[in-house]
Amino acid sequence: MVVALSLSSCEKKQISILPFEVTKDVSCGDLYDGGYKRSFGVDVILIGKKMNDTTIYYQIDIPPINPEEIIFYNSNENILTVIDTLDRVTKYDKYLEKDALELSDSIYELVWQDINLQKNDVCDEGNVSWRNFILGLKKSETINYRNTIDTTKYKILDVEKESQYLIDQFDVVNLITKDTFNCSVYKQNKKYYFSSTFTLIEYE
Repeated sequence: MVVALSLSSCEKKQISILPFEVTKDVSCGDLYDGGYKRSFGVDVILIGKKMNDTTIYYQIDIPPINPEEIIFYNSNENILTVIDTLDRVTKYDKYLEKDALELSDSIYELVWQDINLQKNDVCDEGNVSWRNFILGLKKSETINYRNTIDTTKYKILDVEKESQYLIDQFDVVNLITKDTFNCSVYKQNKKYYFSSTFTLIEYE
C-alpha cells in the first residue's frame, strides 16, 4: 500500500492536448512538469509546448507585484537599480529572435533562464487562466476546416467574424462536458493556422 501511494504521488498529471478538451484542474507546476516552458514576446505570461505542427499555450495570471519587491537602491551610489529576472548571454543573442519553444532545453536555459528556477518564479503565485491550441494548416485545408470536426462529439456554432483577416470563425461545444471553445482559422506571416481557445478563469 505504501509503495502504491508513493508511485501514484510521483505520477505526472495527464494534460489534454486535444483541441476541444481541456484539463481544468491543471496547475502551473503541472504544466512545467509536463514539458511546458515560458514563451516570450507578449505582454502576458505564457507557457507553452510545441509538438510537431501543434503548439499549446497557457496564460498564467499573477497578482500585481509591489514595485518595492523588484526595485532596490544601491546604498553606495544611491542609484535606482531594477532587477532583471532574465539572465541573457550576449553570445546567444541570435537565439532571441527564434521561437523560444523551438529551442532545445540546454540552449533555452542559456538564453533565457534555468527552467526549474523559472518554474519557481512563474508558478509561485501564478494561476492558469486560459488555453490556446494552435494547429498549423495547409492553405487547402483552411476553407472547409470546420467540416473535419466530428459532429457526433462536438457541436459547431456559427458566430460573426470579429475581424476581416479571419478566414473562418466559429464556436465548438463539447457535447459531453458542455464546454465551449472559441475557434478561428487565420493567416499569419504567410502561414495558416487553426486556433481553439478556452477560458479557465472568468473575471468579473
